[in-house]
Amino acid sequence: MTMEEATPREDDDTPDEECFGLAADLPQDILAKVVSYLPNTLKVLVRVAAVCTSWRQAVLEADPVRLSTAEVRLNLTCPIRFQQSSQMHASGTLVPAVKRGRAERLPVPRLLQSAAAAGNVEGLIAIARMYEMRGNLVGAVSQWKAAAKAGSAQAQFRIGELFYQGNTDLGRDSEEALLWLQRAAKNPECSQEHLSVAATMLGYLHMDGDGCKVDNIQATKWFAVGKAAGNKEAEKTLGWMWNTGQFG
Repeated sequence: MTMEEATPREDDDTPDEECFGLAADLPQDILAKVVSYLPNTLKVLVRVAAVCTSWRQAVLEADPVRLSTAEVRLNLTCPIRFQQSSQMHASGTLVPAVKRGRAERLPVPRLLQSAAAAGNVEGLIAIARMYEMRGNLVGAVSQWKAAAKAGSAQAQFRIGELFYQGNTDLGRDSEEALLWLQRAAKNPECSQEHLSVAATMLGYLHMDGDGCKVDNIQATKWFAVGKAAGNKEAEKTLGWMWNTGQFG
């Protein structure tokens, strides 16, 4: 069997499982080479890993750099269909539950763990979400923080929000909230929705001297950012500050 025959076509990223099954007896280094030619998505890698032990080993031993950049798409609501030891929905999307509402009973897929350990930001975020669904907020914070340190605006916002709200076993930490919400708000990749909330939280932190010194100038600045991003609460609070002369 040639490399071309064992590798999915460019216009079809769904592996031919029968073809891969026939190639399973090839030496491990050849299988690893084939894996290196596959589309770099966990959807494809999970399907190949489900074929047999040989392919699973080849996928799990893939180049960490490759795993660190693999595309991760996680569906947290659909049920799973087990294919040997893999966790994958019929559509090929990784999911963390056998049935709806039972995410806490399924371990994090090994391939997803490998991707996260290799620094895959989408993988870290996926695991963080899984942990949150299970109520393991300490574990979630660990994954969110790793993704935040890697530069993810989404993760920076979420970990800042968690520390601001104080709804984790770690408790409320206004200084951590201030740090991560500022990073999120200044991140060019931050969505308007997250920016509007982050800026409003930052406004309150500065206005109340929570995690920092009272600074109405900074509070006014952040409420203005929140207003510009469409946050009605920021707009209302900013108006109140101007009307009462508390704008610094």
